[in-house]
Amino acid sequence: MSKEKLSLKRIWRKFRYRTGVVYYFDIDRIIVKDCFSETTPRKSKYIAKLKQFELFGSIKKPIRINRDFVLVDGYIDYLILREKGESMVPVTFVE
Repeated sequence: MSKEKLSLKRIWRKFRYRTGVVYYFDIDRIIVKDCFSETTPRKSKYIAKLKQFELFGSIKKPIRINRDFVLVDGYIDYLILREKGESMVPVTFVE
């Protein structure tokens, strides 16, 4: 893909999604950087978030991604939602 097309794609994303708004987004489109996938979350934190999900059927806060759909925060929630087979997940966009 040419640089010009990539640039236009980024501009489109910038205007299409607003920060601070909760969107429901396809989990398969979220890009997880190696720095997240190479680490293992603390077991106690994972279990606490899993219990909260099982109790309420949702995560407490939306997953945070940037405008290029790269995960910024909420890796454990991402793992739980993927494990539970959720396809559309709540996200907010950050700068």
